[in-house]
Amino acid sequence: MIGRRNVLMFTLVLMGASSILIGLLPTYAVAGIIAPTLLVFLRFMQGFALGGEATGVQVLVVEHAPTAHRGLYGGILATGSPLAQTFASLTLTGLAMFLSKEDFASWGWRVPFLMGVLLLVVGVFIRRRIEETPAFKENQKKAAESAVPQERALAVIAKKPGTVIKLVLSWAASAGLFCVSVTYAVNYLTKELGYDNSITFGLLLIGQPGLHPGRSAGRTPE
Repeated sequence: MIGRRNVLMFTLVLMGASSILIGLLPTYAVAGIIAPTLLVFLRFMQGFALGGEATGVQVLVVEHAPTAHRGLYGGILATGSPLAQTFASLTLTGLAMFLSKEDFASWGWRVPFLMGVLLLVVGVFIRRRIEETPAFKENQKKAAESAVPQERALAVIAKKPGTVIKLVLSWAASAGLFCVSVTYAVNYLTKELGYDNSITFGLLLIGQPGLHPGRSAGRTPE
């Protein structure tokens, strides 16, 4: 059994490393098709990390919380994603306000991704000091004492493929709408409608509460 702590350490490092590498990506003028290909790959890595992070941290916090307050702890944790999106939009809005359009397009958009260095260092520092949950330790003890071999986590895909597909499809609509809202909308507002970057990110900031809270993403106008 791998454990909640180890999984969350992996997802944190994967997310942090992917974000930093995005901030260091070469431009299309320098690397050609390799640049957007690497960007798409790193964004997939961010999504993979987020999937493990979003569910794993909920389990970790709720299992550590007092039994009578698990709902409260889980509810407080759920505010993390929209808060992160708000701070991301505030950062981009501030950069767009104080930088010229050329500077923002050339290097300004990289700043939020490179700030992932600080978040990664702080996150690793904190998570190295977190203990496994009592529930996991109990399951680990039972597994060691049981003569029945434990099933692997991916066994659910083989046993319940229909349920897994339904869950994926039920989430696809809201996730897709979110991606269109915070990614394509930036390009549409700046390129097609001619809005300034600061105004575009400000609009996204205002509309943030109505957006899908399951993802947090950095956006660029390119």
